Amino acid sequence: MTAPLAFGAPGNALVILSHDWYGRLPWISDYAQSLADRGYRVLAVDFFDGRTTTDDAVADEQTQSVSLDQAAEILVNAIEQGRAEGSERVALVGFSFGAWHSLAVAQEGVADAVVSYYATLGSEQHTQLSVPVLLHVAEHDEFYDTPGSAP
Repeated sequence: MTAPLAFGAPGNALVILSHDWYGRLPWISDYAQSLADRGYRVLAVDFFDGRTTTDDAVADEQTQSVSLDQAAEILVNAIEQGRAEGSERVALVGFSFGAWHSLAVAQEGVADAVVSYYATLGSEQHTQLSVPVLLHVAEHDEFYDTPGSAP
């Protein structure tokens, strides 16, 4: 399991940053650094052990290689790492594949907030979230036919 990339000062409010189905591409580090520059501790997790792609077919295979339990473990381990470093507040920020898993883990009450870019849980997958949630989704999406179907 690849360790999260760390940005910002330990003990600051923590953001767990979760990549999309292409993997932890370089833009994730830029985004994480931008958050760290604003005073956050950021841990950018890696669900695919360093594998990245820009090919949709390969990305789809990568997502299939990670179980729900594995993704949850990665996120919870990052939260525990941040809390052990002194962070008292935790937000999960995810994109597509990572956002879906962030929302799923947030149901367990392990975070203080969730920001999801381009993902929702389907009605059969969710319970009530007891933390603030901000969803960024497209009103009309030519790539996906049904809400919550993003990888």
